[in-house]
Amino acid sequence: MRFVKAGGNQPVMVSQLGFGCGRLFGGLEKRHAARMLECAYTLGIRHFDTAPPYGHGQSEDMLGAVFAGAADVTITTKVGLPRPLGAPSLLSVARRLTLRRVLSYAPALKKRLLAGEAGAPLAAAQPPRVLERDVVLRALDESLKRLRRDRVQFYCVHEPDQYVIDDALLLLFDDLKASGRIGAHGLAWGRAAPTAPAGWDVIQAQYVPRSPRDGRLRFFHGVLRSSQSDGPTRLATAMREETDAVFIVSASERHQLAELARRIAG
Repeated sequence: MRFVKAGGNQPVMVSQLGFGCGRLFGGLEKRHAARMLECAYTLGIRHFDTAPPYGHGQSEDMLGAVFAGAADVTITTKVGLPRPLGAPSLLSVARRLTLRRVLSYAPALKKRLLAGEAGAPLAAAQPPRVLERDVVLRALDESLKRLRRDRVQFYCVHEPDQYVIDDALLLLFDDLKASGRIGAHGLAWGRAAPTAPAGWDVIQAQYVPRSPRDGRLRFFHGVLRSSQSDGPTRLATAMREETDAVFIVSASERHQLAELARRIAG
């Protein structure tokens, strides 16, 4: 596994391949989620990407349960999207368990379903609003509690288009970094983000070939989802071309993740 050096108040080395934890659920799926994390770790992955709403609000808890005290693991979490209230229904869990297993052996069908999700109409854009200081501080406290850590390496504004990204917000995140509660701060988009405001340490966005370099650490996602042909080959190529970037991948089953790691290494 190759590693990328990340700056911040305490520079760290981040595995170039990271694991996206959006599909980590608790409850009846807790054991499966733990095994997925353990599989990723065994394969050499040391970076994990999460957020309060991931896994119906249970992803951070799973990371905390498995990696509490693990000094060689780096984590990105975020603020900006709400954490769901309550537990998922038994019907939704049963549907997800069934589809997860079936689709893990039917990548072409899975790709078509994901393409359909990507083509769904977007909600009407709302005017950017202020991300209040108290909201940020409370969200960080709650995330750290779920992650069972006193600091997180990367803390990002989730889908920043919905917020006013100004000097006041940057100063707040700078203060969190100076206090040692976060190692670095950033902006995290679900879409491609070719440009971003200055001052933020990291940028997370959908992968775009030959994305401009501006000295900041870049976290890319979406390489496998957007690939029209062989996703693992495209990912391996991107990782060779962008040796200073981190690539986030997701998988629902251990055999998928193991096969992906084998294809990249080969």
